[in-house]
Amino acid sequence: MTLVISGRIQEAFHEVTGLTIQQYNVHCRQDDLVFARMIFAHQGRRLGLHPGDIAQDLNVSRSIIYHYMKIYPDEVKYNAEFRSMAERVDKILTQ
Repeated sequence: MTLVISGRIQEAFHEVTGLTIQQYNVHCRQDDLVFARMIFAHQGRRLGLHPGDIAQDLNVSRSIIYHYMKIYPDEVKYNAEFRSMAERVDKILTQ
């Protein structure tokens, strides 16, 4: 079940940005990669994945996943580029 949900999120994000999980699960603080991980974490949690499973998929610590969930609403509210990506991924996953 976890792999199916994770795969759906990866496909949706790839469709929106062209990035694969191998590109954004690396330890890098580049904005677009952080945005990708943050959207993946948000969608994973929304679809019922455990933060530990999300952290494993993204190759980060579980505390980073909690941090992403905490700052996600502010990024959506104040960052137009992030909001656009997040909304497009959400639209694909809710179809």
